[in-house]
Amino acid sequence: MKSNQTREKILDASLELFNEKKASNVSTVQISTAMKISPGNLYYYYANKEEVIRCIWKERIAENLNVILDKAGKMKTAADLLDYIKECIKHIMKYNFFYTEMPTLFTNDNELVRLCGDLTARIIHSLSGLYDAWKQSGKVIDLAEASRVLMIENCISLFHQMAVSCDIAQKSKAGADAFMENVYLHMAAFLQPYFTDTMNQEMEDELRKRGVSEKGYAKPIAFA
Repeated sequence: MKSNQTREKILDASLELFNEKKASNVSTVQISTAMKISPGNLYYYYANKEEVIRCIWKERIAENLNVILDKAGKMKTAADLLDYIKECIKHIMKYNFFYTEMPTLFTNDNELVRLCGDLTARIIHSLSGLYDAWKQSGKVIDLAEASRVLMIENCISLFHQMAVSCDIAQKSKAGADAFMENVYLHMAAFLQPYFTDTMNQEMEDELRKRGVSEKGYAKPIAFA
């Protein structure tokens, strides 16, 4: 039991340091210092920093993503979609280092690339199924499967870009509410061509309820 607790505390301390300083700037010695344990003690649980990052992915990030993904099929309305987007942004904020440093992390760990690829494939499959369901209910336009996959991949890329914006916003004077409104606007602009007129109107009405009125256009984030 004590070994498991120490192991989890190492992941907690590492995640905090990675988000604060970026994983590329944090060494195992810094992690052990934050833990007030010897480097040798840390190596008893994790062979190196790459293993720590991989375990954060498998036991924290991927688990949280799977929970979020399981909710995708329950989305029925524009309100559901915006709530879902908000939950995704909360996830990105919690594990910001991973999304902002993904190219570097992948360079250092081929196993991490494989694990992320497996989950990304599941995300695409799940969201493709959601798109089919929304097409049947008249919320989105008809798209060929290849075009649908490309659209979903572009949507994932947009969220990765949001991670960078989120990182900047957290280090600036930009408020959380203002940032979230900006995310809504970016996503609305991206999805607008795929929505039917009915869904675009539903989205416009829901954005207005949330105090976001610029349909389909995202304002630059004020970072200063």
